[in-house]
Amino acid sequence: MEILGNINTIYWIIGMIISFFVGVAAAIAYIRSFFKRERIISNNLKRPIKIFYPSGNAMDNMDMEFKLLAKSGLFNVEKPTNDSRDTVNITNHSLVILGCDKKMGNFDDVFNKVQQEKIPVLLYTFGDNEALKPEHWLKLKQYPYYSVCNSPLRLGSDVFTVLSTFPNNKR
Repeated sequence: MEILGNINTIYWIIGMIISFFVGVAAAIAYIRSFFKRERIISNNLKRPIKIFYPSGNAMDNMDMEFKLLAKSGLFNVEKPTNDSRDTVNITNHSLVILGCDKKMGNFDDVFNKVQQEKIPVLLYTFGDNEALKPEHWLKLKQYPYYSVCNSPLRLGSDVFTVLSTFPNNKR
């Protein structure tokens, strides 16, 4: 009887040791995946966000949207510009926000550079669902890293979502 008790104790100890190591391995795997996601978010939040507002719309220079994103303290947002020549400086950016309206003249210049650099782009339509023309939609369908939003709150939400999910490791 005493031998059965000793065997049962040894069996129980071995089971506890195995359970301990399985638990440690699972915890390490979870912590590694958690820190990998946090590293993606951290890298993306450190890199700047470029905002282009429509060149035909001098009234709305996206100052309100810029202040909303900058005031959050999460994002490294550069001052908005309507100069499409500024696309030469977006090679290390984590995101480009492109303001769109019906009279927009810089869509192709900005979008082509964004597509070439494989940078996610958020198209901000100022609440106008008809700002994007059919030819714009044809270009967008060929590029997987875009989102369209039409309100300031949605813009902030989309910026955070893209930066927290897009695994862009450019430095």
